[in-house]
Amino acid sequence: MLTACVEETGLFRSIQVRVAEPLAGLAQTCSNSAPYFEAASDLRITCTTLDRKAKESLALGFSDIHGKQYARSPGIGLHSKVLLGVEEVCSHEMLSSAEALICRRVCGPDPGTQAADCCNEGLVSGNPCGYYTGMSSHDSTAQPMKRLIPFLFVLLVCLGIRCSGQGSDSPRVVPDVEFVRVGEMALRLDLHLPARTPRAPLIVWVHGGAWRSGSRKDMPLVSLVEAGYAIASVDYRLSTQARFPAPVHDIKAAVRFLRSHGGTWSLPTKRILIAGDSAGGHLAALVGVSNGSKELEGALGADRTTSSDVQGIMSFYGGANLTTILKQSTPHGLSVRVPALDLLLGGQPDAVPELARLASPVFWVDGEDPPLLLLHGDQDPQMPVNQALELFSAYRSKRATVQLEIVPGAAHGGSVFYDSERMKVVKKFLRLHF
Repeated sequence: MLTACVEETGLFRSIQVRVAEPLAGLAQTCSNSAPYFEAASDLRITCTTLDRKAKESLALGFSDIHGKQYARSPGIGLHSKVLLGVEEVCSHEMLSSAEALICRRVCGPDPGTQAADCCNEGLVSGNPCGYYTGMSSHDSTAQPMKRLIPFLFVLLVCLGIRCSGQGSDSPRVVPDVEFVRVGEMALRLDLHLPARTPRAPLIVWVHGGAWRSGSRKDMPLVSLVEAGYAIASVDYRLSTQARFPAPVHDIKAAVRFLRSHGGTWSLPTKRILIAGDSAGGHLAALVGVSNGSKELEGALGADRTTSSDVQGIMSFYGGANLTTILKQSTPHGLSVRVPALDLLLGGQPDAVPELARLASPVFWVDGEDPPLLLLHGDQDPQMPVNQALELFSAYRSKRATVQLEIVPGAAHGGSVFYDSERMKVVKKFLRLHF
């Protein structure tokens, strides 16, 4: 026998699921689930005892669900996070008539309309739709399973927010949230959430990789998540997929999306800081200093009327002036930047000077720009330290707020930029301006 308990605190500010014995790697504790229970206010159970059949069914469903992508569309929240899990569970015949009840629980209690619409829209597939259409709300076969439904529902939600064995005091990750589609390409973000309600600002992280490689999965600011900040690590189109200004359009679309839908995760979206490393640092700086620019805004996504402005910038060893970077580069730097700029701009900066200026943060700076923190190594062979100095000087000339931290002996990237000493600088910057 398996005993599972659900505890509630206040208006579902904290919901925990405790399993008395391991179940297919299911997390022992799920916490901070409140944003996903907007439509489940009637969910009130204390303990449910499951028989062997139910335990086997749950194990089958969970083993298939765990690790899959849950965010199917920009409509975040209860439905987009849970329905894919419901689809997986419902598609197994092993659940017998229980799957129809799960569908009813998610899609609505009306046996004639809401659940049918749910099935017709493809949100739930397989046997459950067939079971449902022929089942009345008083089906005697289904009645014994009704007590099980709230528990199934809570566990599906926990899986949907990737509750991967972490305790209530541990950060968690909401992976693969789609924020926009460009043609057939889906751009996604991963949300790194602290254990408690996130403190301001929300941080948007832009990965590096010479504009042509890299992944949002590489997010080095874990210590900031542990300190209470939420971080959204975002995709953007690489230069092998689209030329500038495509990556800036993508990142601004991510900011608009987060500001429009961040309430789903209780994110502090009124104040957003953008940060990145290397090429990502360059893009982060450019997004920040081009607040309100129609030239770089783009028109992607469904949230075009929402502001993409950010209230702070952090650039880790990023570029700032594409018209001077090659002249400042070492031979090794040239071997990296020449082909990278060809892909990004469609030519060398001298061949496309207007585009190179448009892509250079130093030419966008004005006195209204948000506070900027620059961290750069004085021995950087790829992004010369002069790039940071140029942006620092541009800020100072406009009397905008800027802080420059030179890391002695540091080259391009590495753990030294994310060690405890540098993170103290970063946290102090965040406390000072937010």
